[in-house]
Amino acid sequence: MLSDLHNTARRGGSREERRGLKKRAYIGLALVLGLILAPGFGALAQVLSGAWTTTITLESPPVALGLDAEVAVNYSLGTWTFTSDTGLDETGWARQSFGAVGTFGPLAISSRISFAPATPASLFTQWTATGTLSLAALTITGTFALTPGNVQIILDANASIGLATVRGTVQLGDTSPAGSCDFGWQGLDVVVDFPISCSTIKSTFAVTCDGFDELTFEAYRIALPAFPWVTLDALLTFRVDEKALVITPRFDFGMPVCFTVYTGISNPAGGLLPDIAIDGLGLSCTVGGLQFTGQSYWGTGSKPSLLSGTPYWEAYRIASSQDGCCGPFRFDVTVYFDHGDLLFDLAAIAGNVSVDLGESLDVSAGTEFDLAAATTTWTLEMVVAW
Repeated sequence: MLSDLHNTARRGGSREERRGLKKRAYIGLALVLGLILAPGFGALAQVLSGAWTTTITLESPPVALGLDAEVAVNYSLGTWTFTSDTGLDETGWARQSFGAVGTFGPLAISSRISFAPATPASLFTQWTATGTLSLAALTITGTFALTPGNVQIILDANASIGLATVRGTVQLGDTSPAGSCDFGWQGLDVVVDFPISCSTIKSTFAVTCDGFDELTFEAYRIALPAFPWVTLDALLTFRVDEKALVITPRFDFGMPVCFTVYTGISNPAGGLLPDIAIDGLGLSCTVGGLQFTGQSYWGTGSKPSLLSGTPYWEAYRIASSQDGCCGPFRFDVTVYFDHGDLLFDLAAIAGNVSVDLGESLDVSAGTEFDLAAATTTWTLEMVVAW
């Protein structure tokens, strides 16, 4: 085809004939390039992956619409993976980060740099890079962290000597707001773990800029033959001006079958065996494909799963996961109670539903009614993966 164009030009063909042959030549060239590049694009599809997650939130009153979208793209090349993570909200481009993870022989490297596009005065937020070198029984890790005006380097070495493990950590610089772009020495920590016949001992030697800080020896799960449901943890601490020994008992009342008793421990008198208090009660069972969970907690410690992160003291949930027409279908409804003036002290109702529409699309929705504050929150989330 290209030779026809060349011969026509030599014969002095008309302009229309030359244009027609040029067009045919370009089409032929495009087809040839397509045949050449097609396998490359096919291979590219094998190394390019990602996910697009969109969450829409509607709150009322007053009515407020929130949007959060995240596009994550991963590109794999040999032993390396390069990532791009873009975040959008109702104000526009909110966050952006780029990362890379890969290996050079025994050296593993990871790096990530983050930006805040919505704040022009401080676009750059952080850059971290970590390298790990593994040599037989010795592993060395170095971490570099940079934030605006502050820098830090942490060197960590970990080795195995027989049944014992030794770890040393050196920190230079500081990434806190009070830090600076220098490598002021912060401290050294050496940690040694070694087993003994009845327990495991962990020893830590710590040195700061002011000199010796402390030396500790900690033993875990020391058994008491007369009380098989009780074990002890012992922590011995040496400092320049003091020595302290702290013994902490642990209780194992067996695996719960249906009910869970949340217990608390108090030791006001400093005795070995403290007072045991019941802080809450939980119930979990499955009836006809529905999972029922109830939790009540009136103690001062960490709340169990349903109540964690909430101001409420009691919650009941009904949940199920079934195979629907298009894929796995899941839903849950949770009712929360608090001390208040509402009927039965009912404080909030939350529900969630999700369905997997194939391997590449997940859709979920949720709603929460805060009865005390008289507000409603609706969320809709869509995840597209490739």
